[in-house]
Amino acid sequence: MFNRKLKNENKKSKKQKIITSIVTVLSSVALFTTATYAWFALTNSPQVSQLTLKAGTSGSLQICNTQNGNFGDTITLDVPAQSCLKPITTLNGTQFYKPVYGPDGMVSGIEPSALSGVQLTDISNKTEANGGYVIQKTFYLRATTESSVSLSEVDVRLAAPHGTTQGTKITNADANHAAEAIRVSFTCNGKTVILEPNADAQVPGRTAQTALSGFANVSTMKQSSSNFMFAAAGSGTYDKITSDELFRIPVNTAVPVTMTVWLEGADPDCINAIMGNLINAQIRFISTDMS
Repeated sequence: MFNRKLKNENKKSKKQKIITSIVTVLSSVALFTTATYAWFALTNSPQVSQLTLKAGTSGSLQICNTQNGNFGDTITLDVPAQSCLKPITTLNGTQFYKPVYGPDGMVSGIEPSALSGVQLTDISNKTEANGGYVIQKTFYLRATTESSVSLSEVDVRLAAPHGTTQGTKITNADANHAAEAIRVSFTCNGKTVILEPNADAQVPGRTAQTALSGFANVSTMKQSSSNFMFAAAGSGTYDKITSDELFRIPVNTAVPVTMTVWLEGADPDCINAIMGNLINAQIRFISTDMS
């Protein structure tokens, strides 16, 4: 009887050890998975389509799609039907890194080389079927001043909606919250500034993630999702009707500006729930030097 009892206890002990070992292995796998697939929403699902994009100016700052065209206060930046923004990331707003997906569809890292120049053109203004990742448009700004005003150059900033005046805002056209993960960069005269609209918003029910090291903390110009006002550099208070300075342009000269719109994969809000979202983007420039 005693031997039989001892054998039963040995069997139970072995069984418990096996169960403990299995749990330990599964826990290790879970930790490894979290550490490895910590960028984007863990899969290749997030994407944005049908982006509507308009740009305008205020005061004596004018805008045109071409260098020698008729300058005014509003333009429409045409984008392809069903244009697509699949997740991508950047450190500077001009060079972009595409994700690398493992056999399970999860992001395992990024491509070792950044895309710029012709490579970036190849993924710009495309549909999903043609490999769309960014929307990139070049237009022209011109500052016109009266002869009595002694200015050789002026500042260019973004204006928030104010009263009945339309301003810069990027919003969701449906309930999928893709606008919370959008970024926009402006490049002019060799300087690039990145706008982070909806910087104070979070996708409802999003899960905590660890962003790819170095990519989540890129310096951005932050804008609120509620009042669309801007925060001063280093401030968490959204109370500025105009942004900090983007760049400076000479007066009475048509100056090219390249604007790039993308879905920032390193943003914690870039999760599967935003797949297939529609967004509306409106950008308005202003010069406080001429106000």
